[in-house]
Amino acid sequence: MYRDDFVNNAYEFIGTKEKSGGHQTIVDIYNTINPLPRGYKVTTLDPWCSIFVSAMLAMSGLAYSLPVECSCTKMLTMYETNPKFGTVVTEKTDPTMTMISHGDLIFYGPKASPVGESSHVGIVCDVTNTRIRTIEGNWRNSVYLRRREYDDKVWDGVRAYVKIKFPDEVWQGELAAAKDWAVTEELIKGDENGINWKEPITLERLAVILHRLCTT
Repeated sequence: MYRDDFVNNAYEFIGTKEKSGGHQTIVDIYNTINPLPRGYKVTTLDPWCSIFVSAMLAMSGLAYSLPVECSCTKMLTMYETNPKFGTVVTEKTDPTMTMISHGDLIFYGPKASPVGESSHVGIVCDVTNTRIRTIEGNWRNSVYLRRREYDDKVWDGVRAYVKIKFPDEVWQGELAAAKDWAVTEELIKGDENGINWKEPITLERLAVILHRLCTT
């Protein structure tokens, strides 16, 4: 699944340090995105938290279906203005941050910031009843495994988090809804053994389905 690939790719880079130039690989991966966001080729001198997130999306085959950016502010704005990419969650809608899960993005910055404004972004990699762990590029000049405790201050410094709509999960949801609709409308009917959704469809069966659809 794309979500697992995204998180697992990020795990592989934990410990990568800026001081030794180790994050050059991350910069190089980002620069393979074609076209580059806003046509800008990043360097090792650029702040790289959103570069890291975007590079992990690119490694997971998601650079052309989800927002990639070298600016976390612009990345968050893309999610806030394009719901098809994901759901932006704030303290107002989830005061205890209980809906957050692995594969989500967490954006830092003052909660009263203007729309889209963010100072840092990380990838949620693990959630339990007591804590949230994130993998963040450009934190303490490295790719860092960071821990947040669930308490009254869990939202301190957090602008929002985003529940990404990964393409395969969106497809599965649409597929389930489509199956329910087709059965409810009686466009597809099973036999005594039920419906075999994997069975190839013949032209004869397609004709029956179309006839049912157009004559009801």
